[in-house]
Amino acid sequence: MIKLDLQKVYDTIEWDFIEEVLKGLLFPDKFISLVMNCVKTPRLSLFFSMAPYTVSLNLREDYDKPLSPLLFVIGMEYMSRVMKEIGCKQDFSFHERCSSLKLNHLSFADDVLLFCNGDYKSIILMLQGLQLFTNTSSLTPNKSKSAIYCSNMADIEVKRVIDASGFSQQKLPFKRISRHECNILAEKMTTRIRTWSTRNLSFAGRVVLINSVLFAIHSYWCQILKLPKKVIQELEAICRAFLWKGQHIMQGAGNIAWSKVFQPKSEGGAGFTKTAEWNVAALFKYVWAIANKEDNLWVRWIHNVYLKEEEWWSYKAPNQGSWYWKQIVAAKDQLKGLIDTQQFTSNRYTISLGYSLLCPPQTKVTWSNEVWGRFNIPKHSFITWLSVQNRLKTKDRLHKLHIAADATCSLCSRHEESVRHLFFNCQLAQECVNQVKRWLSWVFSPMTLTSFLDG
Repeated sequence: MIKLDLQKVYDTIEWDFIEEVLKGLLFPDKFISLVMNCVKTPRLSLFFSMAPYTVSLNLREDYDKPLSPLLFVIGMEYMSRVMKEIGCKQDFSFHERCSSLKLNHLSFADDVLLFCNGDYKSIILMLQGLQLFTNTSSLTPNKSKSAIYCSNMADIEVKRVIDASGFSQQKLPFKRISRHECNILAEKMTTRIRTWSTRNLSFAGRVVLINSVLFAIHSYWCQILKLPKKVIQELEAICRAFLWKGQHIMQGAGNIAWSKVFQPKSEGGAGFTKTAEWNVAALFKYVWAIANKEDNLWVRWIHNVYLKEEEWWSYKAPNQGSWYWKQIVAAKDQLKGLIDTQQFTSNRYTISLGYSLLCPPQTKVTWSNEVWGRFNIPKHSFITWLSVQNRLKTKDRLHKLHIAADATCSLCSRHEESVRHLFFNCQLAQECVNQVKRWLSWVFSPMTLTSFLDG
Protein backbone atom coordinates (compact mmCIF):
# COMPACT_ATOMS: atom_id res chain seq x y z
CA MET A 1 0.00 0.00 0.00
CA ILE A 2 1.17 3.53 -0.80
CA LYS A 3 -0.09 6.45 1.28
CA LEU A 4 0.17 9.71 -0.65
CA ASP A 5 0.25 13.23 0.69
CA LEU A 6 0.01 15.67 -2.21
CA GLN A 7 2.34 18.64 -1.91
CA LYS A 8 0.69 22.10 -1.55
CA VAL A 9 -2.32 21.07 -3.56
CA TYR A 10 -3.86 24.51 -3.84
CA ASP A 11 -0.57 26.20 -4.79
CA THR A 12 0.50 23.87 -7.57
CA ILE A 13 -2.61 22.62 -9.35
CA GLU A 14 -2.79 23.75 -12.99
CA TRP A 15 -5.69 25.93 -14.10
CA ASP A 16 -5.65 24.40 -17.57
CA PHE A 17 -5.95 20.97 -15.96
CA ILE A 18 -9.09 22.03 -14.08
CA GLU A 19 -10.58 23.39 -17.30
CA GLU A 20 -9.81 20.19 -19.24
CA VAL A 21 -11.38 18.03 -16.52
CA LEU A 22 -14.53 20.17 -16.48
CA LYS A 23 -14.78 19.77 -20.24
CA GLY A 24 -14.14 16.04 -19.99
CA LEU A 25 -16.98 15.76 -17.45
CA LEU A 26 -19.26 17.53 -19.97
CA PHE A 27 -20.02 20.63 -17.95
CA PRO A 28 -21.68 23.37 -20.09
CA ASP A 29 -19.22 25.72 -21.81
CA LYS A 30 -20.80 28.82 -20.27
CA PHE A 31 -20.50 27.32 -16.80
CA ILE A 32 -16.85 26.38 -17.40
CA SER A 33 -16.12 29.92 -18.60
CA LEU A 34 -17.66 31.43 -15.45
CA VAL A 35 -15.73 29.05 -13.18
CA MET A 36 -12.41 29.68 -14.91
CA ASN A 37 -12.94 33.44 -14.75
CA CYS A 38 -13.44 33.09 -11.00
CA VAL A 39 -10.34 30.92 -10.67
CA LYS A 40 -8.01 32.98 -12.82
CA THR A 41 -9.18 36.44 -11.72
CA PRO A 42 -7.82 37.61 -8.36
CA ARG A 43 -10.87 39.87 -7.73
CA LEU A 44 -14.32 40.14 -9.22
CA SER A 45 -17.57 42.03 -8.58
CA LEU A 46 -21.00 40.48 -8.34
CA PHE A 47 -24.27 42.43 -8.44
CA PHE A 48 -27.20 41.44 -6.23
CA SER A 49 -30.25 43.75 -6.40
CA MET A 50 -28.04 46.33 -8.12
CA ALA A 51 -25.66 46.42 -5.15
CA PRO A 52 -22.02 45.54 -5.97
CA TYR A 53 -20.09 43.03 -3.86
CA THR A 54 -16.37 42.72 -4.48
CA VAL A 55 -14.82 39.38 -3.52
CA SER A 56 -11.54 37.57 -4.09
CA LEU A 57 -11.51 33.99 -5.30
CA ASN A 58 -8.35 32.25 -6.35
CA LEU A 59 -7.86 28.51 -6.18
CA ARG A 60 -4.18 28.91 -5.33
CA GLU A 61 -4.47 31.73 -2.82
CA ASP A 62 -7.95 31.30 -1.33
CA TYR A 63 -8.15 27.59 -0.60
CA ASP A 64 -10.61 28.24 2.24
CA LYS A 65 -13.28 29.54 -0.16
CA PRO A 66 -16.23 27.16 -0.78
CA LEU A 67 -15.51 26.79 -4.51
CA SER A 68 -11.84 25.83 -4.19
CA PRO A 69 -12.21 22.39 -2.48
CA LEU A 70 -15.00 21.46 -4.90
CA LEU A 71 -12.79 22.18 -7.90
CA PHE A 72 -9.97 20.22 -6.32
CA VAL A 73 -12.24 17.19 -5.76
CA ILE A 74 -13.26 17.40 -9.42
CA GLY A 75 -9.56 17.34 -10.28
CA MET A 76 -9.04 14.27 -8.09
CA GLU A 77 -11.74 12.51 -10.10
CA TYR A 78 -9.16 12.37 -12.89
CA MET A 79 -6.76 10.48 -10.64
CA SER A 80 -9.52 8.05 -9.67
CA ARG A 81 -10.26 7.31 -13.31
CA VAL A 82 -6.56 6.83 -14.06
CA MET A 83 -6.32 4.24 -11.29
CA LYS A 84 -9.42 2.46 -12.57
CA GLU A 85 -7.73 2.19 -15.95
CA ILE A 86 -4.61 0.78 -14.25
CA GLY A 87 -6.82 -1.85 -12.62
CA CYS A 88 -7.96 -2.98 -16.07
CA LYS A 89 -4.40 -3.73 -17.20
CA GLN A 90 -3.70 -7.40 -17.85
CA ASP A 91 -0.53 -7.43 -15.72
CA PHE A 92 -2.12 -5.70 -12.72
CA SER A 93 -3.05 -7.81 -9.68
CA PHE A 94 -5.41 -6.49 -7.01
CA HIS A 95 -5.03 -7.10 -3.30
CA GLU A 96 -6.63 -10.46 -2.49
CA ARG A 97 -9.63 -8.87 -0.73
CA CYS A 98 -10.15 -6.21 -3.40
CA SER A 99 -10.12 -8.18 -6.64
CA SER A 100 -13.88 -8.77 -6.79
CA LEU A 101 -14.51 -5.07 -6.12
CA LYS A 102 -11.79 -3.99 -8.60
CA LEU A 103 -10.55 -1.64 -5.87
CA ASN A 104 -7.02 -0.24 -5.92
CA HIS A 105 -7.38 3.23 -4.39
CA LEU A 106 -9.21 5.27 -1.77
CA SER A 107 -9.06 9.04 -1.39
CA PHE A 108 -10.26 11.67 1.01
CA ALA A 109 -9.45 15.19 -0.28
CA ASP A 110 -5.65 15.21 -0.74
CA ASP A 111 -5.04 12.01 1.28
CA VAL A 112 -4.81 9.05 -1.09
CA LEU A 113 -4.24 5.31 -0.55
CA LEU A 114 -3.05 3.10 -3.42
CA PHE A 115 -2.87 -0.66 -2.95
CA CYS A 116 -2.31 -3.85 -4.91
CA ASN A 117 -1.14 -7.44 -4.57
CA GLY A 118 2.48 -6.45 -3.98
CA ASP A 119 4.13 -7.87 -7.10
CA TYR A 120 6.58 -5.55 -8.83
CA LYS A 121 4.62 -5.23 -12.09
CA SER A 122 1.47 -4.09 -10.29
CA ILE A 123 3.40 -1.56 -8.24
CA ILE A 124 5.15 -0.14 -11.31
CA LEU A 125 1.78 0.22 -13.07
CA MET A 126 0.41 2.16 -10.09
CA LEU A 127 3.47 4.41 -10.02
CA GLN A 128 3.12 5.03 -13.75
CA GLY A 129 -0.50 6.04 -13.24
CA LEU A 130 0.57 8.36 -10.42
CA GLN A 131 3.24 9.90 -12.67
CA LEU A 132 0.65 10.49 -15.42
CA PHE A 133 -1.56 12.29 -12.89
CA THR A 134 1.39 14.39 -11.69
CA ASN A 135 2.44 15.38 -15.22
CA THR A 136 -1.12 16.38 -16.11
CA SER A 137 -2.18 18.23 -12.97
CA SER A 138 1.22 19.34 -11.56
CA LEU A 139 0.18 17.81 -8.21
CA THR A 140 3.29 16.11 -6.80
CA PRO A 141 3.44 13.69 -3.85
CA ASN A 142 5.29 15.03 -0.82
CA LYS A 143 7.95 12.34 -0.42
CA SER A 144 8.67 13.24 3.20
CA LYS A 145 5.03 12.60 4.16
CA SER A 146 4.20 9.79 1.73
CA ALA A 147 5.05 6.21 2.64
CA ILE A 148 4.77 2.59 1.55
CA TYR A 149 3.53 -0.32 3.67
CA CYS A 150 4.40 -3.91 2.83
CA SER A 151 3.16 -7.21 4.17
CA ASN A 152 4.60 -10.68 3.44
CA MET A 153 7.00 -9.34 0.81
CA ALA A 154 10.63 -10.35 0.38
CA ASP A 155 13.19 -7.72 1.43
CA ILE A 156 14.63 -7.53 -2.08
CA GLU A 157 11.16 -6.76 -3.48
CA VAL A 158 10.60 -4.09 -0.85
CA LYS A 159 13.90 -2.44 -1.74
CA ARG A 160 12.95 -2.39 -5.45
CA VAL A 161 9.69 -0.63 -4.57
CA ILE A 162 11.49 1.94 -2.40
CA ASP A 163 14.02 2.64 -5.15
CA ALA A 164 11.30 2.98 -7.79
CA SER A 165 8.98 5.22 -5.76
CA GLY A 166 11.40 7.28 -3.68
CA PHE A 167 9.10 6.85 -0.66
CA SER A 168 10.16 5.52 2.73
CA GLN A 169 8.84 2.32 4.25
CA GLN A 170 6.80 2.51 7.44
CA LYS A 171 4.93 0.09 9.68
CA LEU A 172 1.26 -0.58 9.03
CA PRO A 173 -0.78 2.14 10.78
CA PHE A 174 -4.08 0.23 10.80
CA LYS A 175 -5.51 -2.30 13.22
CA ARG A 176 -8.93 -3.52 14.26
CA ILE A 177 -10.86 -1.43 16.77
CA SER A 178 -10.85 -3.34 20.03
CA ARG A 179 -13.23 -3.16 22.98
CA HIS A 180 -10.45 -1.52 25.02
CA GLU A 181 -10.14 1.29 22.47
CA CYS A 182 -13.92 1.82 22.60
CA ASN A 183 -13.57 2.20 26.37
CA ILE A 184 -10.87 4.84 25.91
CA LEU A 185 -13.08 6.83 23.56
CA ALA A 186 -16.02 6.54 25.95
CA GLU A 187 -13.90 7.65 28.92
CA LYS A 188 -13.31 10.94 27.11
CA MET A 189 -17.05 11.46 27.04
CA THR A 190 -17.42 10.80 30.77
CA THR A 191 -14.60 13.25 31.51
CA ARG A 192 -16.40 15.96 29.56
CA ILE A 193 -19.67 15.23 31.34
CA ARG A 194 -17.94 15.45 34.72
CA THR A 195 -16.64 18.89 33.74
CA TRP A 196 -20.13 20.04 32.79
CA SER A 197 -21.59 18.62 36.00
CA THR A 198 -19.68 21.21 38.05
CA ARG A 199 -21.94 23.99 36.76
CA ASN A 200 -24.41 25.49 39.23
CA LEU A 201 -27.74 25.08 37.40
CA SER A 202 -31.39 24.76 38.34
CA PHE A 203 -33.28 21.50 37.84
CA ALA A 204 -34.66 22.77 34.54
CA GLY A 205 -31.18 23.82 33.42
CA ARG A 206 -29.82 20.40 34.28
CA VAL A 207 -32.55 18.73 32.23
CA VAL A 208 -31.64 20.87 29.22
CA LEU A 209 -27.91 20.18 29.61
CA ILE A 210 -28.39 16.41 30.06
CA ASN A 211 -30.58 16.33 26.96
CA SER A 212 -27.85 18.19 25.06
CA VAL A 213 -25.15 15.77 26.26
CA LEU A 214 -27.22 12.69 25.41
CA PHE A 215 -28.12 14.14 22.02
CA ALA A 216 -24.41 14.66 21.23
CA ILE A 217 -23.56 11.11 22.33
CA HIS A 218 -26.45 9.58 20.39
CA SER A 219 -25.79 11.66 17.27
CA TYR A 220 -22.10 10.74 17.04
CA TRP A 221 -20.64 8.05 19.28
CA CYS A 222 -23.67 5.75 19.32
CA GLN A 223 -23.77 5.73 15.53
CA ILE A 224 -20.14 4.72 14.96
CA LEU A 225 -19.33 2.55 18.01
CA LYS A 226 -20.93 -0.23 20.00
CA LEU A 227 -20.53 1.25 23.47
CA PRO A 228 -19.74 -1.32 26.20
CA LYS A 229 -22.45 -1.81 28.85
CA LYS A 230 -20.15 -0.60 31.64
CA VAL A 231 -19.49 2.67 29.83
CA ILE A 232 -23.22 3.31 29.31
CA GLN A 233 -23.91 2.63 32.99
CA GLU A 234 -21.21 5.11 34.00
CA LEU A 235 -22.58 7.76 31.63
CA GLU A 236 -26.09 7.40 32.98
CA ALA A 237 -24.84 7.38 36.59
CA ILE A 238 -23.16 10.74 36.02
CA CYS A 239 -26.31 12.14 34.38
CA ARG A 240 -28.47 10.85 37.27
CA ALA A 241 -26.20 12.42 39.89
CA PHE A 242 -26.11 15.71 37.98
CA LEU A 243 -29.91 15.84 37.62
CA TRP A 244 -30.76 15.23 41.28
CA LYS A 245 -27.65 16.49 43.11
CA GLY A 246 -25.96 18.93 40.72
CA GLN A 247 -22.70 16.94 40.86
CA HIS A 248 -21.19 13.91 39.13
CA ILE A 249 -21.30 11.56 42.15
CA MET A 250 -24.66 10.29 43.40
CA GLN A 251 -25.34 9.96 47.11
CA GLY A 252 -28.76 8.68 48.09
CA ALA A 253 -31.79 8.11 45.90
CA GLY A 254 -33.31 10.40 43.30
CA ASN A 255 -36.80 11.87 43.50
CA ILE A 256 -38.06 9.63 40.68
CA ALA A 257 -36.81 6.22 39.54
CA TRP A 258 -34.22 6.59 36.76
CA SER A 259 -36.11 4.15 34.53
CA LYS A 260 -39.14 6.44 34.82
CA VAL A 261 -37.08 9.50 33.90
CA PHE A 262 -36.07 7.83 30.63
CA GLN A 263 -39.67 7.29 29.55
CA PRO A 264 -41.19 9.62 26.91
CA LYS A 265 -42.94 12.74 28.22
CA SER A 266 -46.25 11.40 26.90
CA GLU A 267 -45.81 8.38 29.20
CA GLY A 268 -44.95 10.35 32.30
CA GLY A 269 -41.14 10.58 31.94
CA ALA A 270 -38.74 13.45 31.32
CA GLY A 271 -38.16 12.46 27.70
CA PHE A 272 -34.53 11.32 27.96
CA THR A 273 -33.47 8.73 25.38
CA LYS A 274 -31.95 5.48 26.62
CA THR A 275 -28.34 5.29 25.47
CA ALA A 276 -28.04 1.49 25.26
CA GLU A 277 -31.22 1.09 23.21
CA TRP A 278 -30.35 4.03 20.95
CA ASN A 279 -26.91 2.51 20.38
CA VAL A 280 -28.45 -0.78 19.26
CA ALA A 281 -31.00 1.06 17.10
CA ALA A 282 -28.08 2.84 15.41
CA LEU A 283 -26.51 -0.55 14.62
CA PHE A 284 -29.79 -1.61 13.01
CA LYS A 285 -29.15 0.90 10.20
CA TYR A 286 -26.10 -1.15 9.18
CA VAL A 287 -28.25 -4.29 9.29
CA TRP A 288 -30.75 -2.55 6.99
CA ALA A 289 -28.03 -1.34 4.61
CA ILE A 290 -26.56 -4.84 4.28
CA ALA A 291 -29.98 -6.44 3.80
CA ASN A 292 -30.89 -3.96 1.04
CA LYS A 293 -27.40 -4.08 -0.53
CA GLU A 294 -27.17 -0.32 -0.34
CA ASP A 295 -24.89 1.14 -2.99
CA ASN A 296 -21.81 2.15 -1.00
CA LEU A 297 -18.29 0.82 -0.70
CA TRP A 298 -18.65 -0.52 2.85
CA VAL A 299 -21.71 -2.63 2.00
CA ARG A 300 -20.03 -4.00 -1.13
CA TRP A 301 -16.99 -4.86 0.98
CA ILE A 302 -19.14 -6.74 3.52
CA HIS A 303 -20.88 -8.77 0.81
CA ASN A 304 -17.62 -9.62 -0.94
CA VAL A 305 -15.45 -10.39 2.10
CA TYR A 306 -17.84 -11.67 4.79
CA LEU A 307 -21.18 -12.71 3.33
CA LYS A 308 -20.14 -13.74 -0.18
CA GLU A 309 -23.11 -15.84 -1.35
CA GLU A 310 -24.51 -16.52 2.13
CA GLU A 311 -28.03 -15.33 3.08
CA TRP A 312 -27.78 -12.35 5.45
CA TRP A 313 -30.60 -13.18 7.87
CA SER A 314 -29.23 -16.66 8.60
CA TYR A 315 -25.56 -15.59 8.62
CA LYS A 316 -23.38 -16.38 11.66
CA ALA A 317 -20.25 -14.37 12.41
CA PRO A 318 -16.98 -16.37 12.22
CA ASN A 319 -14.83 -16.72 15.32
CA GLN A 320 -12.00 -14.81 13.65
CA GLY A 321 -14.28 -11.88 12.76
CA SER A 322 -13.66 -8.52 14.39
CA TRP A 323 -15.45 -7.64 17.62
CA TYR A 324 -17.32 -4.81 15.89
CA TRP A 325 -18.55 -7.08 13.09
CA LYS A 326 -19.81 -9.56 15.67
CA GLN A 327 -21.79 -6.75 17.34
CA ILE A 328 -23.51 -5.92 14.03
CA VAL A 329 -24.39 -9.59 13.50
CA ALA A 330 -25.70 -9.78 17.09
CA ALA A 331 -27.86 -6.70 16.41
CA LYS A 332 -29.20 -8.45 13.30
CA ASP A 333 -30.17 -11.51 15.35
CA GLN A 334 -31.86 -9.30 17.96
CA LEU A 335 -33.79 -7.44 15.26
CA LYS A 336 -35.21 -10.71 13.87
CA GLY A 337 -37.10 -11.16 17.15
CA LEU A 338 -38.64 -7.70 17.00
CA ILE A 339 -40.02 -7.33 13.48
CA ASP A 340 -40.66 -9.31 10.33
CA THR A 341 -37.52 -9.07 8.22
CA GLN A 342 -39.42 -8.53 4.98
CA GLN A 343 -41.37 -5.66 6.53
CA PHE A 344 -38.14 -4.23 7.94
CA THR A 345 -36.33 -4.16 4.61
CA SER A 346 -39.28 -2.87 2.57
CA ASN A 347 -39.37 0.55 4.28
CA ARG A 348 -36.73 3.23 4.71
CA TYR A 349 -35.02 2.76 8.08
CA THR A 350 -34.61 5.47 10.70
CA ILE A 351 -32.95 5.13 14.09
CA SER A 352 -36.11 6.42 15.79
CA LEU A 353 -38.00 3.48 14.23
CA GLY A 354 -35.47 1.01 15.63
CA TYR A 355 -35.67 2.72 19.04
CA SER A 356 -39.46 2.32 19.06
CA LEU A 357 -38.99 -1.42 18.39
CA LEU A 358 -36.67 -1.73 21.38
CA CYS A 359 -38.80 0.54 23.59
CA PRO A 360 -42.42 -0.02 22.48
CA PRO A 361 -44.97 2.66 23.51
CA GLN A 362 -46.59 2.24 26.92
CA THR A 363 -49.75 3.72 28.45
CA LYS A 364 -49.89 7.47 27.95
CA VAL A 365 -50.69 9.91 30.73
CA THR A 366 -53.37 12.56 30.37
CA TRP A 367 -51.36 15.48 31.77
CA SER A 368 -48.16 15.53 29.68
CA ASN A 369 -49.24 18.30 27.29
CA GLU A 370 -50.08 20.65 30.16
CA VAL A 371 -46.93 19.82 32.16
CA TRP A 372 -44.51 20.09 29.24
CA GLY A 373 -46.32 22.76 27.20
CA ARG A 374 -43.93 24.70 24.99
CA PHE A 375 -45.10 28.02 26.43
CA ASN A 376 -44.35 26.90 29.99
CA ILE A 377 -41.34 28.16 31.91
CA PRO A 378 -39.01 25.10 32.11
CA LYS A 379 -38.63 25.41 35.87
CA HIS A 380 -42.42 25.38 36.32
CA SER A 381 -42.74 22.34 34.06
CA PHE A 382 -40.19 20.40 36.08
CA ILE A 383 -41.81 21.26 39.43
CA THR A 384 -45.26 20.35 38.10
CA TRP A 385 -43.85 17.07 36.75
CA LEU A 386 -42.56 16.18 40.23
CA SER A 387 -45.80 17.31 41.86
CA VAL A 388 -48.19 15.32 39.69
CA GLN A 389 -46.24 12.14 40.58
CA ASN A 390 -46.19 13.05 44.31
CA ARG A 391 -42.42 13.37 44.35
CA LEU A 392 -42.01 16.89 45.70
CA LYS A 393 -40.01 17.13 48.94
CA THR A 394 -43.07 17.96 51.02
CA LYS A 395 -42.89 17.62 54.79
CA ASP A 396 -44.89 14.38 54.93
CA ARG A 397 -42.24 12.66 52.76
CA LEU A 398 -39.30 14.29 54.55
CA HIS A 399 -40.75 13.24 57.92
CA LYS A 400 -41.01 9.61 56.79
CA LEU A 401 -37.36 9.76 55.73
CA HIS A 402 -36.43 11.21 59.17
CA ILE A 403 -35.21 14.41 57.54
CA ALA A 404 -37.90 16.75 58.96
CA ALA A 405 -38.86 16.83 62.65
CA ASP A 406 -42.60 17.00 61.89
CA ALA A 407 -44.95 17.02 58.91
CA THR A 408 -46.96 20.14 59.78
CA CYS A 409 -47.72 22.51 56.89
CA SER A 410 -45.42 25.54 56.86
CA LEU A 411 -48.22 27.81 55.53
CA CYS A 412 -51.21 27.04 57.78
CA SER A 413 -49.48 25.17 60.64
CA ARG A 414 -52.65 23.06 61.07
CA HIS A 415 -52.51 20.00 58.87
CA GLU A 416 -49.94 17.58 57.45
CA GLU A 417 -48.12 19.01 54.46
CA SER A 418 -48.64 16.86 51.35
CA VAL A 419 -48.90 17.65 47.65
CA ARG A 420 -52.70 17.58 47.78
CA HIS A 421 -52.84 19.73 50.90
CA LEU A 422 -50.21 22.17 49.64
CA PHE A 423 -52.00 22.85 46.34
CA PHE A 424 -55.70 22.43 47.23
CA ASN A 425 -56.61 21.95 50.92
CA CYS A 426 -54.42 24.57 52.56
CA GLN A 427 -56.36 27.79 53.27
CA LEU A 428 -53.80 29.92 51.43
CA ALA A 429 -53.75 27.55 48.45
CA GLN A 430 -57.57 27.54 48.26
CA GLU A 431 -57.64 31.33 48.16
CA CYS A 432 -55.06 31.39 45.32
CA VAL A 433 -57.02 28.80 43.31
CA ASN A 434 -60.32 30.64 43.83
CA GLN A 435 -58.80 33.90 42.58
CA VAL A 436 -57.46 32.16 39.45
CA LYS A 437 -60.88 30.55 38.86
CA ARG A 438 -62.68 33.89 39.13
CA TRP A 439 -60.16 35.45 36.73
CA LEU A 440 -60.68 32.65 34.19
CA SER A 441 -64.45 32.38 34.84
CA TRP A 442 -63.87 28.77 35.83
CA VAL A 443 -66.58 26.75 37.57
CA PHE A 444 -64.54 23.55 37.74
CA SER A 445 -63.57 22.51 41.28
CA PRO A 446 -60.52 20.18 41.12
CA MET A 447 -59.41 18.34 44.22
CA THR A 448 -56.20 16.79 42.88
CA LEU A 449 -53.40 18.10 40.68
CA THR A 450 -54.16 15.46 38.02
CA SER A 451 -57.83 16.46 37.77
CA PHE A 452 -56.75 20.12 37.73
CA LEU A 453 -54.50 19.49 34.71
CA ASP A 454 -57.16 17.38 32.99
CA GLY A 455 -59.70 20.15 33.49
